[in-house]
Amino acid sequence: MAGRAKRGFIMDEIRKGQIALLLFKQRMREEGIRIKPNMRREVANEAKKIDIPVEEAMEFLEEISREMFDEAFKKEFSSKGRSAREILGTHPDRTTG
Repeated sequence: MAGRAKRGFIMDEIRKGQIALLLFKQRMREEGIRIKPNMRREVANEAKKIDIPVEEAMEFLEEISREMFDEAFKKEFSSKGRSAREILGTHPDRTTG
């Protein structure tokens, strides 16, 4: 049974976090990311429920979402040598703030 933890093995918090992140990313790959008008409020409510700062929750989701976006378009843009974010950020129709 390669890859299975031995019975009685105690996992440290860092490894638990790594596994949780991998599972979360896999679920995002399978289910996709739904962007809704009230998404910020929903994230804030969930963050409060699990007692983490709202700002951290938003930053985490933004970073992971961008990573998933880049991954999804990696094949498309890899031939150009730039990430999806770089391509979209320099699109002529995109206005800068």
